[in-house]
Amino acid sequence: MTQETVFIAVLLIALIFLILIILYLFMSVRKLREASGGYSAYDLESLNQSLEHLLIQADESTLKLSDEIKHQEFVLKQLLELVDKRKAELEKLIQQSDDTMQATRAPSADDSKEDIAFYLERGFEPQEIAKKLGKPMSEVSLMCRILASQNQQRES
Repeated sequence: MTQETVFIAVLLIALIFLILIILYLFMSVRKLREASGGYSAYDLESLNQSLEHLLIQADESTLKLSDEIKHQEFVLKQLLELVDKRKAELEKLIQQSDDTMQATRAPSADDSKEDIAFYLERGFEPQEIAKKLGKPMSEVSLMCRILASQNQQRES
C-alpha cells in the first residue's frame, strides 16, 4: 500500500463519516418538524405574532366595554335617583290630597265608612288607616271586617 492509497482510504472514510453526519442532521431536523406539528419555525413565529395581536385587540375591546358599562351604570344610578325623587314628590302630593279631602268633609258615620273603604282599596293596613283618620283602632278594625264581609256577600 502506498501512501496515496492510504490517503484515498482515509479520505473515503472521512467522506463516509461526513455523509453520516449530514444524514443524522437531516433526520434530527425532520424529527423537530414532526414534533412541532410539521410547521416550520417561520410558520410558528407567524402564528405567535397573530395570537399576540389578537390578545392586544381583546384587551382593548375589554377596556372599551368596561368603560361603556361604567357609563351605563352611572346613567342608571341617575335615573334611579330621579325615580326616587319623583316617587317622594308623588307620595307628598297624595298625602296633601288626602289631607285636603279630610279637611273639606264634615265627619259623619258614612264618611268614616267611605274613608276606611277608600284606604282599604289602596292596600293600607287597619293600623295605618286608624292613624290617618285619627280614629280608634278598634273602630277601624271593626269597620274593615264589616266591609270585608259585605264584599264577600256581593261576590257570592
